[in-house]
Amino acid sequence: MRRIALYLHGSSIDTSSLAFAIRFADKLTARLSVIHLKRANEGASADFREMCRGLPLVSYSETERDSVDVITENGFVHDMTIVERLTEQEGSQVMDFNTAVFGTGGPVMITPPKTAATVGDTGALVWGASIPSARAIHSAIPLLRVAKRNVILSSEANPNADPSALAGYLDCYGIKCDAMTFKTSSLTARGRGRALLETVRNLGADLLVMGAYGENKITTMLGLGRTTEKVVTSCSIPLLVQA
Repeated sequence: MRRIALYLHGSSIDTSSLAFAIRFADKLTARLSVIHLKRANEGASADFREMCRGLPLVSYSETERDSVDVITENGFVHDMTIVERLTEQEGSQVMDFNTAVFGTGGPVMITPPKTAATVGDTGALVWGASIPSARAIHSAIPLLRVAKRNVILSSEANPNADPSALAGYLDCYGIKCDAMTFKTSSLTARGRGRALLETVRNLGADLLVMGAYGENKITTMLGLGRTTEKVVTSCSIPLLVQA
């Protein structure tokens, strides 16, 4: 993972998101493209430029082009897209999120709502024996290799999600994993999301990896399934998702 793109919208969490992205890229010795998606008549941010100044692997640019086009085009030539935790349920940020998840073909990292003390020391991997979960874990391998601990999380209600099969695959990359299950029986979709997040909190993880389930429907909340939506909007740690 050598090239990462971060998109800023002029929101209240831009500064903490940029600080997170710089630390995250530094952890992987990756190049970071910081792109400020300016709206009409919005001024440039001297703070962003100053934070990026003097960092050889970080570039900063501003654009007033259509954000969907920018995110899509850059997604094809970056290994990962970083987007900010959503602060609204509709509008341009939701559209940009959908584009990153469903329109780039790559993994998307969602920044935490607050400054993270650590990033990727303990990885929690949601294994559903599905295409989205497999894609997300494949993309996360560079992160998992530098983590101190990785734990495979599977739902007790999914008998096809054998953690030992995934553990055997990751062992080929020198990645050792523990395994845990979380209870989802008789829970609603949002309840399953809450159960997963509670398990992650109890684990003390500082990175969550999971597949993004749903479809790109701009008229719906994120175009995601209800469980994924709950996790995306409520997760307090860095979250890597992939469709």
